Amino acid sequence: MSIQVHHAKGDTSGFLNDFAEPTIIEADQDILAYFLANTEAQKDIPAGIQWNNVLMSNDDDVVTPSDYHLLFAQDIRTFYRNRIMMRRLKGHQPSHFQNKVYQFVTSDKPNQIEVDNQGIMIKLPDFYVYDRAMDHLHENYHTKFESNFKHKYNSLNILVEPVTYTLSFVEHTQKKTKNIKNHEYWFVDSDQILHKLSFDIENPLKHLFVKHLKSSNGVLDIAACRVHASVPGYEDFDYLEMEHWEIQ
Repeated sequence: MSIQVHHAKGDTSGFLNDFAEPTIIEADQDILAYFLANTEAQKDIPAGIQWNNVLMSNDDDVVTPSDYHLLFAQDIRTFYRNRIMMRRLKGHQPSHFQNKVYQFVTSDKPNQIEVDNQGIMIKLPDFYVYDRAMDHLHENYHTKFESNFKHKYNSLNILVEPVTYTLSFVEHTQKKTKNIKNHEYWFVDSDQILHKLSFDIENPLKHLFVKHLKSSNGVLDIAACRVHASVPGYEDFDYLEMEHWEIQ
């Protein structure tokens, strides 16, 4: 079999076992590559549900990872191994989640995962895409603000009258955490300062915003209150959050 579910008593017959809960999922190649290969086709179905269907299905229905999936899985593992290791070297204490990620990506048995840790694997590809996009923004735009600039755009700035700014679109990200599921649209002004506006991922009017963004070639006049914010986990990643925004 390409994927096996091992139970506490050594049974591999699947989840419907009368005597023991499943403990280990094992594949004949990188388990993350199997996850990527079997959850990429149906974007409208949550990846966790797709993966559970794979585990419950016959082996003939399981998609074998291609070289692309194997390389993508390796890229994710290398990215988070290096990222978390650098945080430790810089004296930052990784979170409990980051420690679990590090254990997964550095495992000497990449073809296996504990059932209780599947949530990490399921979230990791989305986190990877988001973190790579954020790294790109951090490296290519003005993200270090002086203290007087931060003070000028402190949280009280949300109370002032909105001002219109001409901004150029540079990046779209999707933030998917336990408490936040947002579309994030990143813009820059003439000084290459990052601005972000965001809305719920389920917002039914998103298509209207995207349509307007495309028709304007990515340049919008937006009236908003600008408030200083920073991205956690980075040194000097400042930006301006757009509050009470309205496209002009």
